[in-house]
Amino acid sequence: MNRPASPYHWQNGELVILVYVQPKAKQEGYDGLHGQRIKFRVAAAPTDGRANQRLCELLAELFAVPKKSITLIRGHASRHKTISVEKPQKLPEWIARPSRPV
Repeated sequence: MNRPASPYHWQNGELVILVYVQPKAKQEGYDGLHGQRIKFRVAAAPTDGRANQRLCELLAELFAVPKKSITLIRGHASRHKTISVEKPQKLPEWIARPSRPV
């Protein structure tokens, strides 16, 4: 399977994002690119799924969707994650809207 050229792509109306997570960070939020992934910092430790949970909360706020609209597809125990955002209501400046309806 070919990797997408972009760290995100649209698939059936959902936004799929390749993410790199830095847990136990002093400041939380979007932190640019890390290789072919979008980097996020979270204050939570990577134990008992707390960093994953906090990442999903941050993404829900960022895309103005309920937490149940954020799905961790791959990378539950890794810093490299694949996340799906169902019907994002708001898009940050680093995400472009699809050029055609999906």
